[in-house]
Amino acid sequence: MANFFKKLFGKAPDDGLPADLVEDTTDPAESIEELYGEFCETFLIEPGVTLISRLRADGHDELLQWLRWDTDKPEPKALIRLGVSAFRGGLEVWDGSPLDMFIEGDPAADGGPSEESVTGLSWFCKITRSPITIYWDSLAEGQIHHMEITLDG
Repeated sequence: MANFFKKLFGKAPDDGLPADLVEDTTDPAESIEELYGEFCETFLIEPGVTLISRLRADGHDELLQWLRWDTDKPEPKALIRLGVSAFRGGLEVWDGSPLDMFIEGDPAADGGPSEESVTGLSWFCKITRSPITIYWDSLAEGQIHHMEITLDG
């Protein structure tokens, strides 16, 4: 599976972003709560195994608490939309292909991911065996920045 980028929050791609974009296929009218239900039932990390069932079975309570539709963090919501779009598009994440996301993150982190979200994304990366690159607009500089989260953490 080719690297794919998740365009979220209506942000148009800018220079410095990957060229092989896959658009968000979720409808803006679909509530994140509805998408979360679909995500829980359909986002597979290996054939027949959902991410949520694996997290529950392995006792990852903190990650389950972070990966909620009602959080104030943008990254869990981005993963929910990414998972639903991947499922609807027939993409499989268990082959270890890298995932790319654009976020509008924590203002305290200059628009990037919060420390809590970096921890959550690191666990997600390890469980799915897929490295993640997060892109964001720097609030201070107005430039695209990125962070790579690898299987090593």
